[in-house]
Amino acid sequence: MSTHANTTSEEHTSGEDSSSHVKVPGATRVVITGFGPFMSITDNPSFKINQSLPSTLTVYRNKKPQPITLERYPDAIHVAYESVLQIIPQIYDQYASESHKAALLPFFIHIGAGYSGHYAIERLAHRDGYVLSDVDNKQPPLQNAEFLAGSRISNQKAMKSPVAARGFPTLDNKDTLQTGIDVNGVVEDVRRDVEGLTMPVQSSNDPGRFLCDFIYYTSLHEAAARFGEEGLKRVIFVHVPPNGTLEEGVKVLEAIIKSIVTRGTSFA
Repeated sequence: MSTHANTTSEEHTSGEDSSSHVKVPGATRVVITGFGPFMSITDNPSFKINQSLPSTLTVYRNKKPQPITLERYPDAIHVAYESVLQIIPQIYDQYASESHKAALLPFFIHIGAGYSGHYAIERLAHRDGYVLSDVDNKQPPLQNAEFLAGSRISNQKAMKSPVAARGFPTLDNKDTLQTGIDVNGVVEDVRRDVEGLTMPVQSSNDPGRFLCDFIYYTSLHEAAARFGEEGLKRVIFVHVPPNGTLEEGVKVLEAIIKSIVTRGTSFA
């Protein structure tokens, strides 16, 4: 059973300018990113959905409203490993400094283009096993001390000796990181709340070992390094279908946002 079976949700307002953040006292903040073009995806649906989301939403529990502000990152994330390693720490600096108390941490939702025909909410991300070159024709980072020396990634540890593996450039002892958000519960909520879905919404354990997987691991690592286990409860990745409609994509993301806020926020 859903954790908010007695909860209704409704859109609060819509914003035109995605770069402006509506300040709402007591609101739960949600930071959303989308990717730019790659391969045959010249107009990435993840960024189009990001830019089309409203500025605020509202969820209700026991008839009490809880406002949500959607802080849509204004630039499409360049589909390149080095870009992700540079920009994720900057995003955390901007939206979630270490001074934030756990209850005030924003949620981070990263969106990317996935396989045609379905939406996938990802449970985990991989550190190793990346082989595909990015849009700059650069290979994934070598996991060695030289690359680490120039990285801003939090809590990095230099390796004792260089290795040939490619992937996230830190000696983190976890080869996978998993979100602390109840993905199965979120999937159930979306299926219930979005009427007339033309494409199914499902959970996934395979974000693909390309930039979607890479940004998810990078964000989970950054959240955990800064905020511990509580940070892992604030990050999720959503794959959207390249052949889906913008209207349905926005509805699915709105439902995901409402679900994770309701499930992950304590209402007074």
